[in-house]
Amino acid sequence: MQFYVHSGRLGRSGVPWAVVWGLFAGLLLCRYYARAVCWLPVVVANPLITVAYGFAVGSATALGAKLGHLRNPPVVKFLGGLMGLAAVYFAWAYTPMTRIGLFDGPVWDFETLWDYVILQYAQGSWSLWPSGPAVAGVLLVAVWLAEAVVIVYLSAWTAHRWLIDRPYCEETEQWMKWERNMARLSLTDDTADAALERLNKGDLSVLAELPCATDNESPYLQLDLASIDVCSFCKFLTVTLIESVANEKGRVHRRRTRLLDKLHIEEDELSLIREAGLAGAARARQGGGDTESAEHE
Repeated sequence: MQFYVHSGRLGRSGVPWAVVWGLFAGLLLCRYYARAVCWLPVVVANPLITVAYGFAVGSATALGAKLGHLRNPPVVKFLGGLMGLAAVYFAWAYTPMTRIGLFDGPVWDFETLWDYVILQYAQGSWSLWPSGPAVAGVLLVAVWLAEAVVIVYLSAWTAHRWLIDRPYCEETEQWMKWERNMARLSLTDDTADAALERLNKGDLSVLAELPCATDNESPYLQLDLASIDVCSFCKFLTVTLIESVANEKGRVHRRRTRLLDKLHIEEDELSLIREAGLAGAARARQGGGDTESAEHE
């Protein structure tokens, strides 16, 4: 079995484009982020804003990597984290102007910004509830560190995750397109083990033998295809097992497990996969017709 792996190439301008887009997103959003976390009445909502900020910077970095044809996951992850770190500094530069109003603009000078940090450490400037004590000292530093870690981590994770899930055609120098949920195939208790074992061995003929899954059915297999029209070689199949699993509290959630992650397939296998859902639907209709006939008799 042959699976897709990125070439590791940086592209003609992959790194510069990723940096430019990441910095642009950080500079564009930092003032609004600083205002939101400083003046939002509900302090407990601040973590959600922090998550959104890190996600936005990482997404912009990934977009720059895409435009620059960068296909090196470790480099993209590093750049995402670096842009997240820059975004943290940008937000800090706008915080003194926003929180205490002693400055007419952002504070880019590190020495002045450090003096502001020392002042906040000693006095604090916000509280967890109205009229409550100001958060200062070690607890405030812990909040700052947690905020920075979330932004940097999410920025790096988002940029890396986007690239990992986006195959690239080296022949035509284009990103492939995903055809999501091209088929959903049912697994019953009697067929699940045997079907999964055959899939793990690369036997795709089992897909033509499985019926279509209903909307609320569990477990089932989801088929996704990454391909590009102008290249006959670039066809990669991802098969995901989706199950409904209950946690300790009885809440049911969907668990997704990739059985085959971007497996290269040939033309004849592509036809089999495309017809899998249609064949399953035909079998379901035939089975329904047989049931109706039996009931009528």
